[in-house]
Amino acid sequence: MIFVTWVQKTFTAVLPSWIRHVVFGFSIAWIIAFYANRYEPGTGFTGILRFAKADEPFTVQEVREVPRKIWDGPSFDGAMYASMSIDPFFLGFEAEKCLDSPRYRSRRILLSWIAWVAGIGNTACILNVYAVLNGVFWIVLTTVICYTLRPVSLRAYLCYGTLLYGAGTFESLQYGVTDLPSAVLAVAGLVYARFRYAGLGMALLTRETALLALPAWINPESRRSVIKSVVCIACALLPFGLWIGYTYIRFPEYKYIGNVVGWPAFEMIRRVGYSLFRDRGEYSFLYLGVAISLSIQAAYFIIRRQVNEIWWRGGIVCALFYFMYGSTIWLDPYWVMRSSLLLTFFFNLSLADAPFKYFMICWLPGNVASMFLRSIL
Repeated sequence: MIFVTWVQKTFTAVLPSWIRHVVFGFSIAWIIAFYANRYEPGTGFTGILRFAKADEPFTVQEVREVPRKIWDGPSFDGAMYASMSIDPFFLGFEAEKCLDSPRYRSRRILLSWIAWVAGIGNTACILNVYAVLNGVFWIVLTTVICYTLRPVSLRAYLCYGTLLYGAGTFESLQYGVTDLPSAVLAVAGLVYARFRYAGLGMALLTRETALLALPAWINPESRRSVIKSVVCIACALLPFGLWIGYTYIRFPEYKYIGNVVGWPAFEMIRRVGYSLFRDRGEYSFLYLGVAISLSIQAAYFIIRRQVNEIWWRGGIVCALFYFMYGSTIWLDPYWVMRSSLLLTFFFNLSLADAPFKYFMICWLPGNVASMFLRSIL
């Protein structure tokens, strides 16, 4: 009992405010070093996008003419999203040629619009802007944490630090995909009242999986507040709905890219069992760790019912959907963590203010898989 009391005092004691400024400064220095380490003269930051030699015949002409780092291994999603930035309205774009599933990929358009505008028509500039956009949103998240959420205890620093330095966040940073920007826009929308529904709309245009967090935008205080929330959500959904309609007209045929959704927990159990007892590859135990960690995060929301808490409302559907992940997501344990960023974000944001017993029981086992990073810089 004495030990538990000491632990609680240690993790909840108020720390000096200057620590926030040190953390912010360190984080900015780290993200600069992160991108400096990936910059190469002549090709810039395009190595982040993972253009593959095998996919060169399917790359659009404008991109082929730009000096890029080309990898021998498989390409990654970031290469497709960056290619979309060349013509983000698909007016003359050979999407059927360079995208594995044009209708599926074209939903996630906001980053491509931003890169297109910032690149002012220069293809090389557009690709490089797209490559570093995850870093911009990472800085936004750092600012929100340090100067709006304002952690005051070791517990808060650990919870918020997992958002910044977890494996899912690193995966999005390293490969220039849409998971982190969408999660940051969703969190920023919930933190800043004036940006609330704009944040939702932008998060959806970045990655449609932000729909899973939709309950967070419903205010359950009264019937009137619920109706008002639903009307505002409908307005926020309008641009996303119009864009989805456009992509259906532009790309009437849907190309199958795998099972994103499957039977509850089936693919998780199958993949963990296969990796442990048959494959026994480098990720055998990481699959088990990811399954346990994310299951703990999901169980936290299912067991601790706090409808009035905004982070709980955001995480509960994410928690239920986690068990529905299909074989495409479970192909790689890091893909699972990246796809679960919203769940991990809401889990840690909720733990930062939850009764201490939940933090003590859930934080370490719920985040242990996030500590296995492919690289630090």
